[in-house]
Amino acid sequence: MTLYIILEGLTQIFLFILSMNQNRTFTVISKKNRVENHNELDFPVGVNKIIKYSFSTFCKHGRKRIYIVEIHEYNGYAMIKFYPRHKKDDKKKYELRGKLEIGYILPRINFLFILSQCSDIMKRYLDRHPNHYIGYVGQVDKLDNKRNKHTSQRSDVYNFILSSVIEHDKYKIITKKVFQEINMRLIRKNLRKDHAQTEEQKRIYARFLNDLSRNNSVLFELMTDRTKEKIRENN
Repeated sequence: MTLYIILEGLTQIFLFILSMNQNRTFTVISKKNRVENHNELDFPVGVNKIIKYSFSTFCKHGRKRIYIVEIHEYNGYAMIKFYPRHKKDDKKKYELRGKLEIGYILPRINFLFILSQCSDIMKRYLDRHPNHYIGYVGQVDKLDNKRNKHTSQRSDVYNFILSSVIEHDKYKIITKKVFQEINMRLIRKNLRKDHAQTEEQKRIYARFLNDLSRNNSVLFELMTDRTKEKIRENN
């Protein structure tokens, strides 16, 4: 636990140093209502709106890399995704990683900056919709299955960074077991002094779980092969 706290502190320091040389702003570039046929976790209610943000990160030798962050808004909750702008037309744009797939090496500290920007956008969403929830899925890829992992590497990294940069007195990270199995995290705002859910948050959370339970076949595909095997054995 002590080592984890130290690593969180070092991450915050790295991000602070990086932010001194990066543009912390992000720009809304589009809003689309009632989007259909998008590449997204397919909740039965359908997505109401997709908001896209754009921002830049500067790598070695001043090379500018532009990223797009999408907020997929549903009825009381949202999911966040990001990808390199030059891959916006790639059907697997949310799953790309590494030089062969992206086209360049993204230094680790720039990747941390991207996740920090995503965290800021998530908090911005919750500030606008204080009773809502927002989450993400750390996509599984072939390397996760090759390494026989229970959870995806993306999920592990995203969860660590989020825990490092979020203000835990203001926001609640939900770590329900079913979310861990599908490499998902969900976050809400703390509106009560005891950090318990408001009545509206309870209603929205129940709706989210209901929507989630109606998509078992989709959820199964969000698991690593090792977790799928474990689920089959238990059933």
